[in-house]
Amino acid sequence: MTVATPLTDDAFAAALRTFTTAFRLELQPAYAEPVEQETLTKFLAGQPQEPTQVPAIRDWFDQVARMIREGRRMERVRVHVRTATGHAPVTAA
Repeated sequence: MTVATPLTDDAFAAALRTFTTAFRLELQPAYAEPVEQETLTKFLAGQPQEPTQVPAIRDWFDQVARMIREGRRMERVRVHVRTATGHAPVTAA
């Protein structure tokens, strides 16, 4: 069995400079990103924003776009117990 150690912010930034393929699995009880709270509130009110136009995450989108142009691959899966949008969860029969 392998036990992973969480990355520090500095270690994560260093890994982003050198990877070719990255996969991140996030298991969280709920989606709660403080920098995205205003964006989520607008979305739930029927006023969605283009993700690239949200100042708090614009740099991240620019970084991802650059990495993709360089031929890198990034994947992320987020699994939440409670949805951020209020949609009913899908259950197995």
